[in-house]
Amino acid sequence: MVYGKTPINVDVIQATITPDASCAFHKCPKPLRLMRQIVEYYTNPGDVVIDFVCGSATTLVAAKMAGRHYLGFEIDAKIAELSRQRLANTQTPLFVPEPEQATMFAGVLA
Repeated sequence: MVYGKTPINVDVIQATITPDASCAFHKCPKPLRLMRQIVEYYTNPGDVVIDFVCGSATTLVAAKMAGRHYLGFEIDAKIAELSRQRLANTQTPLFVPEPEQATMFAGVLA
């Protein structure tokens, strides 16, 4: 389920599944590239991304990489701990403009 700034215009999103060693501890990890595209398309810098079944935390990693805040829930304590470690090893962006700054510079950077 995606809730964000714009309506979804497509019924199907296709993504290539590529092995990622950082989330090999989970049975069914989502493709990071796909989750990054979804996070960046449907949210703005500074928004909060919530994943109610975060598993290997791919959606949260995508949110962190895109400069969004994130909150995840996982029922399996072992998976949750591995996900926390994965998030701790994810680099945050060096610069993410505040939403107001992004609006101010939209015409200049386009």
